[in-house]
Amino acid sequence: MHMTDVDDDVRILAGIPPGELEVFLQWRDKVRGTNISEKTLLATDYLNHFNEIVMLIEMVPDMTMMLDECYIWEPKSYQQHFHESGFSDKELAIAAYNHVPTKFKRPFEETILQMQLVVSATIQRMGNRSDPRAARFRLGIKKLNEPNTRACAATRLRF
Repeated sequence: MHMTDVDDDVRILAGIPPGELEVFLQWRDKVRGTNISEKTLLATDYLNHFNEIVMLIEMVPDMTMMLDECYIWEPKSYQQHFHESGFSDKELAIAAYNHVPTKFKRPFEETILQMQLVVSATIQRMGNRSDPRAARFRLGIKKLNEPNTRACAATRLRF
């Protein structure tokens, strides 16, 4: 290991409670050499789920029928995304997620919640306010803004 790798490792491990640290280190070894980050146990492939809706939203101004595709899109949990994906290490990604240290999981899930809020608000604003599918997104936004919902794990939210 180079000195910068050691410094990086110290920074990564700092703040992980002892009860999570031992399991985290075991799982780091399991994901080594895969497309799952050894630093967090998270796979960036999950973000493709959000790339999909962003691309659809970007198409709406030129192809308004894409709004229907936007209404069909639904948030997926991390585990659901990988269960339904062709990701080569999907079972490992699902299993590793259960061992992501709180230090990484909490900000990750908070970011996912924010992304879901932005997508929902965007789709709701783009659509016809009388369209029942737009109402579904308005209801989703209302639910996401409730204090108890914000405290929930973001990746388990369904509209």
